[in-house]
Amino acid sequence: MLDPDGDDELPLFKRVRKRLGPVDVNTVYGFVPAPALGGAMLPENVEILDAEVHLQILSELTPRVLMGRNPYL
Repeated sequence: MLDPDGDDELPLFKRVRKRLGPVDVNTVYGFVPAPALGGAMLPENVEILDAEVHLQILSELTPRVLMGRNPYL
């Protein structure tokens, strides 16, 4: 669950981190192009991106989903 499979059905995170190295506090791994725009979820499509900009773009591309409150919090 913490390392989702890509479109090639193999875990993504370890392969992405090995290829790109770690992110810092202002960056995230992001697919280019984003899957919401038809991009494939493959390690070679991941780049290190500015977190604020990337998350703003994603929020404009994808519908918002309301989640129920966790009764354990």
